[in-house]
Parts: sequence; structure tokens; C-alpha cells
Amino acid sequence: MHEIDRSRLRCFHLNTRALQDKYFLLWKVKVEEANKYPHIVQIHDIISDYEIDILKYLAHGNLRRATVNERSERKAVKSNFRISQSFFVGDDEHEILKVLSRRIQGITGLTTETAEGLQIGNYGLGGHYEPHTDHGRDDDPSAFVNLGTGNRIATWMFYLSDVIAGGATVFPTVGATIWPQKGSAAFWFNLKASGRGDSSTRHAGCPVLVGNKWVANKW
Repeated sequence: MHEIDRSRLRCFHLNTRALQDKYFLLWKVKVEEANKYPHIVQIHDIISDYEIDILKYLAHGNLRRATVNERSERKAVKSNFRISQSFFVGDDEHEILKVLSRRIQGITGLTTETAEGLQIGNYGLGGHYEPHTDHGRDDDPSAFVNLGTGNRIATWMFYLSDVIAGGATVFPTVGATIWPQKGSAAFWFNLKASGRGDSSTRHAGCPVLVGNKWVANKW
């Protein structure tokens, strides 16, 4: 594990005047760096309580045990590697989903046209996700072929709740940690400029010790 030089990490307002979408012109987008290389950030106050309530409402009754991709079986399977519940929802399911996609697209500069649906996830007591990468393996170019979206260029993760104890998102290779903070979001690129996977983005969801953790991912 590398020791982070925290003196180099910054908190700043994103230069919204440089964004293509003028919807953000008057926004004060607050960014906190968790790591420089790879660049991992936490964006604060980026989703409202009202929007969070809508996402939880959409997930109500639809959450199912989360799965992982089992390479040997070429399918998604349940595993103790990942203990949580999740639900994918498309932008056409509610106007709020379109608003959030536009927000993600505007801030990151990435199009969401080929993004996957928003995955809403819930980690109860003891819920966790062991270290993994979000991108497909370089030696397995067909990893996401069934989705028709290509490899996962980047990860955006909304935190929909605070967690009393545990539940941090940790990057063990680089020693970075992001603590769940309701209304914030984490963002990082999974691929290098060459298009190959960046193994240093390997991350985990630490076990929830006290409380209840809600997140929503966009890949």
C-alpha cells in the first residue's frame, strides 16, 4: 500500500464556466480530492434529500440480492464476496433519473448515452463488497458485451445516506478512503488513456458496523 501525500490533496470549487452545459454556470460544485493518481474525488452536496427519497422510493420492493460476475460460469452469481441488495433503474423510469444523468454528464464531461442504468444499492448491518475493480479484465474483452455499452470508463457513486460506523469506500492499492456522506458522490476513472484497465482503482466497500448504507452507482 502506498502512503498518500495528503499535503498535495486539495478542496476546490469546480470551474463551472468551463463546462459545456451552462445549466451549471451558477453552481458551486464542491470537490474534495481523495487521491491524485489515479484521481479519486468526492463531490459534496450534489444530490438533494428530495432526489434521494425518490431513488429510495423507486427501489422499494425491487431490491434483490446483489450478484458478481463469475468469469468461469460466464454469468452473474450470488456470492459472499458481496453482501448487499441492489436494483437497476433506467432514465425513462422517472424524470429525476434524467436530471441526475444530466448532472453526471455535465460535471464529468462524459456522455451518459452508453452508460448503464443507475444501480441503487443497500448495505445493511455487515453488508460489504470485497476488493474488486469496476472495469472488465484486459484479457476478457467480452466482459460487458451483453450490455452493449463497452467497458466501464468511469464510476460515479452517489452516497444516499450517512453511516454511523463502517461502510467506507477504500482503495487499498493507493491507500485512499472515502467516507459515506449523504448528498455527496465519489468519482474516478477506471480506464487509462490507452483504454486498458487501471488496476490501482481496485476498491472495496467496508462492512457496515452500525447503521444502514445506501448508494447509487452509474457506470
